[in-house]
Amino acid sequence: MATGAAARALALSIETLNSNVIRARYAVRSEVAARATVLAKRLADGDKTLPFKSVISCNIGNPQAVHSQKPLTYIRQVLAMCMYPDLVSCGIFPTDAVNRARSLLDAMPGGIGAYSNSQGHERVRADIASFLTNRDGLPTSIDEIYCTKGASEAVRMTLECLIRDGTDGVLVPVPQYPLYSSTLTVLGGQTIGYFLNERDQWSQSRAELTRAYDEASKLGANIRALVLINPGNPTGQVLDRLTIEATIRFCDERNMVLMADEVYADNVYDPDCEFVSCRRVAQEIGSNVQIVSYNSVSKGFIGECGLRGGYMHLWNFPSDVMEQFTKLASMSLCSNTVGQIAMALHLRPPVEGDESYPVYAAERQSVIDSLRRRAVRMSEALNKLDGMSCTLIQGAMYAFPRIRLPAGAVDEAKARNIAPDEFYVRELLEQTGIVCVAGSGFLQEHGTYHFRITILPPEDQIDEVVERLTNFHKQFLARFP
Repeated sequence: MATGAAARALALSIETLNSNVIRARYAVRSEVAARATVLAKRLADGDKTLPFKSVISCNIGNPQAVHSQKPLTYIRQVLAMCMYPDLVSCGIFPTDAVNRARSLLDAMPGGIGAYSNSQGHERVRADIASFLTNRDGLPTSIDEIYCTKGASEAVRMTLECLIRDGTDGVLVPVPQYPLYSSTLTVLGGQTIGYFLNERDQWSQSRAELTRAYDEASKLGANIRALVLINPGNPTGQVLDRLTIEATIRFCDERNMVLMADEVYADNVYDPDCEFVSCRRVAQEIGSNVQIVSYNSVSKGFIGECGLRGGYMHLWNFPSDVMEQFTKLASMSLCSNTVGQIAMALHLRPPVEGDESYPVYAAERQSVIDSLRRRAVRMSEALNKLDGMSCTLIQGAMYAFPRIRLPAGAVDEAKARNIAPDEFYVRELLEQTGIVCVAGSGFLQEHGTYHFRITILPPEDQIDEVVERLTNFHKQFLARFP
């Protein structure tokens, strides 16, 4: 620090920092998560005074971090050869994996350590385009695809293009993934919530969309886009085709962009549910709505969060708008090439007849089957607790149970100047080591309390999570009758 008669004021202090950044909240990595890190370090250092022996992270969709999901063999084999090309000729990998690595390396001048095109390597975007063409039954150009550092960067880029001033806003589902509200806050835009119906499996209705749109419009909001998260995060529902169709028509009628968050498309567990892409439905009903859809290697059955691979697909956008997206992409030069390759491998995997197919198919099915069992186990356990209810986990990676907190707990939370469900998850961490996220961090209907808990701990640990949570909940209710 400066010394002398008068210390010079800091050029950047909390008082002079962008107030939008200060106001932004990202609950998934909040004070609870930071406290969990402190407690985990104490355990690692040999602290025996805590009432639990391990911290169990159930706050974030990060499968490999909780040791519940191993990397898929084929993807890591090809990545290894792309990272160290001498492995191509070592003779230890399946022939199809070797051929795929060679094909990718041949298409990447300078290898993966060199910058790619700002939209991503053409070979990678060709694999993504082929996947989208087959899935939606529509031709897809590689020029419509932007490889990004996970889906989060793609969402941010979209909102940067949409939000012009403080009157611009976006319709966002409530509960929502806080990436949307936090990014809108930083950009100075408005988060306009439309409520999902918890009593009907977190369903979405046109009447509620209309209410939210009309009320915000009367207050002067210029609503530019609507966010659809399917399967739902944090709510775990899978939307049916009729709901998607109604949402598309709603956007069409009001000239809004549809932001289709489809990163959990592979995470569908309910046999009565099926993922249907917004683009496919729009094409089938003859809609020309503008759609930006998002995908990521962090979710699904691949779970490669740390590789930061993702993409967005822009549909029905004019070339001059695409040029501006490309300009934004070029400011970051390119997304990381390892993530690009992982996305290509995920969307064009081994097929029947390939040497790698039997292992790949078995690993993929094992992951999905395990997630399905954990989804059932978690929702059943939560519904057995007094004052707690949880809708069926149809998809994604989370349960979002409602908790009916006693008046004493609500009063204690108010005395501490925190939300009641935040108080609950803080106490849960301190007493059990389980890390969850308060429902208030995702927005929720006034007067209701929830928390989000992942289904990602390994199957042999799920029962321990359930036991710790059950014992804590009983003790919590006894403390605050």
